[in-house]
Amino acid sequence: MTEYKREANKLRIDKLKYNFDQGARPNRYYVQFECPALGITDSTVPGGFGVRCINATLPGRQLEATDSSTYGPLIKHPFNVSNDGQEVQFTFACDSGFADRFVIEAWQSTIYAPQGDNFDADESLGSSAHPMFNYYKSYVGTVTIYTLTQSGRPSLVYTLHEAFPISFAPQQLAYESSNQIMTFECTFAFRTFDTFYDNPPNSTLLNRGSRFINALLGLKNLRKGGNKANDRLQKFADRLSKLSGILGVESGGGQPDTTPDITPRGGGSPSF
Repeated sequence: MTEYKREANKLRIDKLKYNFDQGARPNRYYVQFECPALGITDSTVPGGFGVRCINATLPGRQLEATDSSTYGPLIKHPFNVSNDGQEVQFTFACDSGFADRFVIEAWQSTIYAPQGDNFDADESLGSSAHPMFNYYKSYVGTVTIYTLTQSGRPSLVYTLHEAFPISFAPQQLAYESSNQIMTFECTFAFRTFDTFYDNPPNSTLLNRGSRFINALLGLKNLRKGGNKANDRLQKFADRLSKLSGILGVESGGGQPDTTPDITPRGGGSPSF
């Protein structure tokens, strides 16, 4: 390798280090489970429903496409949006009273064993042996997953809409596991999800580029290219402005403080 290439590689590595922060950590997160219709909130479980969630999954998203072609190579046409099978897994560390499992199992039981005046009073119905399913809107809730920076500030926030516990896994018991804490795994179904980036990438270049385009649009000599040149530049400026909006950047370059209130019970930063 020549001296020039070695120096170029060193500059690239130095630039990467300069532009990279401490990085996103998979153990910096917090989960909230809510179902207002059933009265399930973050305070339903002592200490907080979700505070003992030791594993969580951020679902992905895929475009389902069909192949078509009138001639030449195939063209893929998207026709549907898939959200990882609309299921996500969570694992809880169990306290001695199985508080999190109790709430999730009770939540699930209201789906197939509803209670109330609108349902048959026959006790033989509405059980795991003879299920009678509740109305959809009466048991779906919301799951919010916050990924956190090293300082405890939300960064990427997932909101799972119309979520409910669809299954929970068996738990193993063993005499030799005296020094281990039991865990509880469950799967939530959901309809769709939204993502929100509370701490978007530095958009200085976007703002700088936007100001440059706006300056060009104001130049009279730009009109020498005719309306087409103006239109192309204006479209690019609109796209740049839209991208800035997606990243949550104000026209002046500042970012509004939209931090959700996820202060843990007892105050202070979450400990994981």
